Amino acid sequence: MKKHITTLFLVFGLLVHLTLQGQSQNPTYSKDWQKVYTLEVQALPKSAMELVGQIERKARKDQNGPQLIKVLLYQSKFALLLEEEAQLKVVQKLESEIARAPSPEKQILQSILADLYWQYYERNRWKIQDRTATDEMVNSDFRTWDLRRLTEKVHQLYQGSLTNPAALQSKSEGDYAPIIEREYDSKKFRPTLYDFIAHRALDFYSNEESSLARPADQFEVEDSLAFSTNSEFVQWNIPQDGHLAFAREALLILQNLTRFHLGRKDQSALADVNLQRLEYVKRKMNGEEVEKQFEKALEAAIPSYQGDLQAIFYMRLAQHYSDQGKRWSPDDGEEYRWKLRKAVHLAQKIQKEYLASPEKTIALQLERSLTNQELSLRTEEYIPLNTPSRIRVEFRNLGEMHF
Repeated sequence: MKKHITTLFLVFGLLVHLTLQGQSQNPTYSKDWQKVYTLEVQALPKSAMELVGQIERKARKDQNGPQLIKVLLYQSKFALLLEEEAQLKVVQKLESEIARAPSPEKQILQSILADLYWQYYERNRWKIQDRTATDEMVNSDFRTWDLRRLTEKVHQLYQGSLTNPAALQSKSEGDYAPIIEREYDSKKFRPTLYDFIAHRALDFYSNEESSLARPADQFEVEDSLAFSTNSEFVQWNIPQDGHLAFAREALLILQNLTRFHLGRKDQSALADVNLQRLEYVKRKMNGEEVEKQFEKALEAAIPSYQGDLQAIFYMRLAQHYSDQGKRWSPDDGEEYRWKLRKAVHLAQKIQKEYLASPEKTIALQLERSLTNQELSLRTEEYIPLNTPSRIRVEFRNLGEMHF
């Protein structure tokens, strides 16, 4: 039992974030929470749990959704330290709260529980993958489930988290600062609660491992519309063959995110989703023309954006050329021969024309990695005295060598 408690406690350590920036319209109970943090540091979880219960009563009286979620996460965290069979009780408590929570708190809790289940799988995959549908499973105890049952539950929860998108789209991440950890530029690229929830679901559906339980239901991307412009992509009727395919679910989320951001003034999130889509389709589509289609799609996306957002696509195009150039050998013909040169030219363009873009630093690093002079000499390990021997010379960006 102790092993299970430790596992889930680590999971909740990833979900609960203590120091966050941003303002919320709801009371934050900051003095009360500071006392909780102090008790936690002093290794007094029982006292901290009692104080969290007081915060819960305040939050329910104020109908303070973000704080109620934070309360639930901390109660779960401390319960794992204090109670037997806490792992199962925590999940049951989350299920109970989901059943009565209003939107958008319901969707947030569904996303949290889905992630919790999946992290449990990732830490116990060796055991779960050995189970079969004929093994004894207890419906109310997820610790006995096989991979298919667990995956379907995660899918169900993520689908639930995406319902009522209008409610999610009307809320900014800042409204839920007590429970959301912000990263650099998250306000630009994840401006609403909908973006936060949708991308969490997208991470699951685009994860190759999530499809392990359904090997016969693989979905192949074949239509070139997957590489099309944003306005064309949102019109695409993504095919369905009657089976649940997570790759299709990923494309639907990308399509809905694209549709949502097409009409917004700030195009940062749209550019981010656009590039994510092209990268995902490149991984999922088969055929000799995929790289060319990917390249054309990157080039076609650039005029759709203004200013530094263009640098995002130029930078990815430069990296694409670099990858192709590194694969070239004299026996391959001319197709990739000068791709490294094109990558350097694009990297220089980014540094010159997009001075305020974060891609400027990445472009400089790429240029240096491709233009640095390199020389290596390799000889045979054992060479008899007074015997001629061959030397393997490898070099890059050197005009001449003298021996």
